[in-house]
Amino acid sequence: MVTADESNTEETSPAEVELSLEEHQARGARTARRVIIGILVLALVLGFLAYYNYSKSSEALNKSFTEMGEKGAIVDTEACVPIVMEWHKSCADDAIKTLCDHAIPMAMSHCLTAQDAPETRMQERQSYCEAFKWPASKSKWTHSKCKEIGISKSNGDKRDRIKACGNAFGAIENFCRHGGKGVRL
Repeated sequence: MVTADESNTEETSPAEVELSLEEHQARGARTARRVIIGILVLALVLGFLAYYNYSKSSEALNKSFTEMGEKGAIVDTEACVPIVMEWHKSCADDAIKTLCDHAIPMAMSHCLTAQDAPETRMQERQSYCEAFKWPASKSKWTHSKCKEIGISKSNGDKRDRIKACGNAFGAIENFCRHGGKGVRL
């Protein structure tokens, strides 16, 4: 025959046993430790991926800037814009798009201040800047210049491309404003 004390011990399962305060705190500490370690590992992996992508993008941009200098040596001042726009169209294939967008003034600077440009090319740029008519509204001027080379909303271009074109022509204005010595970033 089973007594009342024995029946109570038989019905309690291990899950129903109450944990002591120390055991409960130890279990919580282990869980917290696992969560914190997981977060740190995730942050480390994401940080490594971000660094890798940034360094590859930077490498691609630097290579492109060298090419811009080579191409800039043989074209006139405003012809740098289509070259940079063509580069910008494919830039996101090799680099982070945001870096490409922000690199437009640098690409224009490399094109406009080409190291290997003949003296006649640099004189042409100087003459262009001397004859440059300062626009009353820079945005209207860049918009009309972009429209001249076929980049506009009416031609089906997206806002990013129109903005990139405006930044490229803005770099020419900046180049002339600073005496043809380069684009101030």
